[in-house]
Amino acid sequence: MRITIKDAFQAQARYCESLGSPFMTRLCNIFADRLNDSNAIANYIHAWPDDISQTGAALPLRITAAMHALVLEGRDEALEKVYPPNEVNDDFLWGAIANALMLYPEHFQKYLNIPPQTNEIHRLSALVPGFLTLADQYNLPIVLSELGASAGLNIFWDKYSYQLGELSFGSWDSAVKLTPEWIGPNPPDADINIVERAACDIAPVNPGRKADRLRLLSYIWADQKHRFDITQAALDAIKYQSEIVEQADLADWLPARLELQMPDKLHVVYHSMVWKYLSEETRTVVTEAMQQAGARATASAPLAWLRMEPDGKEPGAAIILTSWPGGEKRLLGRADYHGRWVDWHERL
Repeated sequence: MRITIKDAFQAQARYCESLGSPFMTRLCNIFADRLNDSNAIANYIHAWPDDISQTGAALPLRITAAMHALVLEGRDEALEKVYPPNEVNDDFLWGAIANALMLYPEHFQKYLNIPPQTNEIHRLSALVPGFLTLADQYNLPIVLSELGASAGLNIFWDKYSYQLGELSFGSWDSAVKLTPEWIGPNPPDADINIVERAACDIAPVNPGRKADRLRLLSYIWADQKHRFDITQAALDAIKYQSEIVEQADLADWLPARLELQMPDKLHVVYHSMVWKYLSEETRTVVTEAMQQAGARATASAPLAWLRMEPDGKEPGAAIILTSWPGGEKRLLGRADYHGRWVDWHERL
């Protein structure tokens, strides 16, 4: 059964509420109640051929990001006045939104036609303990390969500052400081030696290009200033590394990457919140490529697959590590989708 606009926005509102965004919760509920056939953008969404919900094209996220972009650009003064930190009633908020939808139809259609592009740096709070676990286990120089890397913010994870339980790690003077709520034992305090970084994305974001930065920042929810500020700081830190993420389909990129010889190094393939956006065919390609490369791994040239992805359980996402030789699969813990907390426990 085709999901309605109302259902899609209400579902998105519940998701935003669970991730601590009162404004986005309210905004999506207002869209659910008031976006109707009298609006050209509503008709554009009605004509969408596929699933518009969060599990499909995520059109509620696309349209709210388009609205946020207008605010960030300063293009619509009336809209700015109803966005955080300002507080207005629902009628004033919807009035500014409806006016923007009428004034900028091409802007909204452009956003609706392009998949969401995010680069949630706070998810490193879940991945970095995995990297530390691998560094402690193998004590080898590390080669990194990130899938679905967006702007490449998470390929430079060792350049940021972390407080993971009682463990302080990273570059203490970095403007990017991640301090999740930590549950469980401390991760290993291991030395990190990264000798090579590579990444791919089907539509990478150039951190040095104004339009790309705007698009990335527009997907950060307007009442979550901390996420916004941290992402801006990370973009500033790597803006001269715009070529780090290769534009490529990961189903083509990864098998070729895994064919490279990496003697006396630990090769870590990793990703976060990417898996659900892949087709079954691409998932099969990735899984088989990792297994085949894993069969070639040796004690002096090991391979690891680290990921933070939903596994159908709650709360949050699973932090999973598979390593070769051997193919041992471990559940290292769970984490909030935006990295607000990490429950670190490492068990089989």
